[in-house]
This record gives sequence, structure tokens and C-alpha cells, in this order.
Amino acid sequence: MLKVRILRLAVLATVLMATGAAAQAQTKPAARQPIRLKLPAPPIDTARVYTYVEQMPQPPGGMEGLMQYLGKNVKLPHHYTDNTKVYVRFTVRADGRISNVHVAKENSPEPDPRIEAEAVRVIRQMPPWTPGRQAGQPVKVAYTVPITFCYGLK
Repeated sequence: MLKVRILRLAVLATVLMATGAAAQAQTKPAARQPIRLKLPAPPIDTARVYTYVEQMPQPPGGMEGLMQYLGKNVKLPHHYTDNTKVYVRFTVRADGRISNVHVAKENSPEPDPRIEAEAVRVIRQMPPWTPGRQAGQPVKVAYTVPITFCYGLK
């Protein structure tokens, strides 16, 4: 009789464990949904001059327009016989106007001061650019343009 009781308890325990395991296997974990947060854009510092922005400033007519403008407006000083490259650095302001024009001395081998003056003059007289944008807002952006002065080329 004791053996029958132990056998019944063993069968009952096996059935209970199998039922519990089957119930756990059928329970699906709740699907995790990603939490989407809309964070405000960081404030734009209007006084800062950016070196790189999401949308860089563009000259009128794009880079091709810039090359045409420089080719048409750069004047070589009389009796100039050297070929040289001058890097002109400037700021494209949030309204597209050009300011803070100067020759980047660290990139330019000491060119003739007349060449430097001509490079600065021609950049200062450029028409307004399309300003650079950061987070959708127009901002000031530093920009560098290399200008090559070639003697004997038209």
C-alpha cells in the first residue's frame, strides 16, 4: 500500500511539473516597444563662428560660380612674374555677407604683399553667399579659399 501511495505521489508530482512547464512555455513575454523621446535641439550660439556645420555656406552659383567670379575679378599686378597660391580665410555671416577677410599665413608661403592685397580685395567684394546652417538656423561659418595667381594665363 505504501508503494502505491508513493507511486501515485510521483505520478502527481510529474503531472504538476509538466503542467507548470507547459504554462511557462506558452506565456509570451510582453513585446518591448522602443521609447521615442523628442529632445529639444541644443541652443544655437549666434556669436560663435563655426568651422563645420550641417549645411556649409555656398557662394552664388556654387563652386563653379566662385571660380568664374575669381577668374573674372582677380587682377595681377603689373610686371608680376611668379606663380603663387594664397589661402584667404573669411567668415560667412548668418546673413550671407563676407567679413573678417585675411590671408592665412600658416598655409601661404610669403607671397608678394600686392598679391595678398589683391586676394583680400577680391574676396571682400564678393556678393553675399547662401549662409551655412546648423539645426536649420543660419550661423556664421569660417571659410578658406585658395586663390592661385598664374602669370601668363588668361
